[in-house]
Amino acid sequence: TTGTGTCPHAQMQGTDFWTIGDSWIQITGDQVTTLENHLVTAGVISSGQHFDRREVSGTPIDTITASYTKKPNNCKILVMDGGGIDLFGSNLAPQSSIDTVVSKFKTFLQTVKTLGYTQHIIYSLYPVIPTTPHLNAQMGPGFTDACKNSPVDCHLVDLEPLFKGQHFGSDNTHPDSTGAKNIGDAWWKAMQDNCIAQ
Repeated sequence: TTGTGTCPHAQMQGTDFWTIGDSWIQITGDQVTTLENHLVTAGVISSGQHFDRREVSGTPIDTITASYTKKPNNCKILVMDGGGIDLFGSNLAPQSSIDTVVSKFKTFLQTVKTLGYTQHIIYSLYPVIPTTPHLNAQMGPGFTDACKNSPVDCHLVDLEPLFKGQHFGSDNTHPDSTGAKNIGDAWWKAMQDNCIAQ
């Protein structure tokens, strides 16, 4: 049915939304609960419903994408990150390593399209993390291009404008609670801007 806004209203189940990725989705977890709360407030999902959460800290992109391919038939909207662990470090990663990770992401996008269950992907690009300062700049071009030219609808959310050296936890690697909530807000904005689950 069509709502009062410019986007058609969606009524969905919490488990229609999946999260896959690493610690930048799992820690603190407020990222996910913030987005869930936005969806409840908008009447998209009912209060008390939750996403199918599959993110695991410290996982490389192969493990992240494998967590999707296990029975994805219920996944309509996928929120994810990935690739950071593969390139994590205080020094620049070689271009060959970046190319490999981007290629794996592109292959995954094609897999999602081929399987045909998921309608939209929201991908988070890591900000400039103090302990791995080159990650955002090195991953940005390849992942932005992959998402832009994806065979399945894909929207890249660059987290750097939200952080700019702020909102990191005591480990100087992960978001604090405010940073995590800002991520959830950014995911919601991307969904609003693109008529996803409105």
